[in-house]
Amino acid sequence: MNKSSIYAAYGSKEALFQKAVERYVQGPAAFLVAALIQPTAGQVIEAHPYASRQYAG
Repeated sequence: MNKSSIYAAYGSKEALFQKAVERYVQGPAAFLVAALIQPTAGQVIEAHPYASRQYAG
């Protein structure tokens, strides 16, 4: 993506960075919020969408 394309799509590099952070928080980092509110390690594992399948007995 060249400089003019970034400005055309997002307005600035800062806006592109903000959009990337927003997507990260809603995607891969969303688990962190769910994990931090769990009272036990077991519940943290259960809250994770992938780990819970791996550790389920």
